[in-house]
Amino acid sequence: MLEEQTSAEDAGDLDRVNVIQARLWLDGPLTEDGRVAGPARQLFLDMNGAVLRAPPMKSTLDTAPTFGRLGEIGVPTLVLWGDLDFPHIQERCRLVAKALPNGRAHMMTGAAHLPSLDQPGATTALILSFLKNVTDAQLAIG
Repeated sequence: MLEEQTSAEDAGDLDRVNVIQARLWLDGPLTEDGRVAGPARQLFLDMNGAVLRAPPMKSTLDTAPTFGRLGEIGVPTLVLWGDLDFPHIQERCRLVAKALPNGRAHMMTGAAHLPSLDQPGATTALILSFLKNVTDAQLAIG
C-alpha cells in the first residue's frame, strides 16, 4: 500500500493518494478496504483531500526533542489508539503512555488510526469515563 501511495504521489494522482490514505488511516492497514463507510469516510476524504491540495508548508518535520520531556507532563493523560492501526504506531502509543507520569493507555478494538472518527460513540464514552475518574480522584484528594 505504501509503495502504491508513493507511485500515486509521483504521478501527481492526488485522488488516488486520498483513497489509499483513507484505506491506511481510516480503515487501517490490518483490515479490509472500506471497513469505515458512509459520512465518516466522506468526511475523511473531504478533509484529507483539502490537505493534499493545500500549498506545501515550509517544514513538516518536528525537530524539537519532545519525547524525552513527556515525564514533565503532570496532568492525567489518556492515550487512545486502535488495534487496526500500523503496529509501529500502536507501539509508539504504548511508549508515550508509559513515559507519562499519569498516563493511561487504552487500545480500542476494531479501530484504526482515527478512533474518534471511526468509533465516535465509543471514543466519547472512554474520554468521559476518564474525565469522571480524574475528577472523582481530584475531589477525593481536595
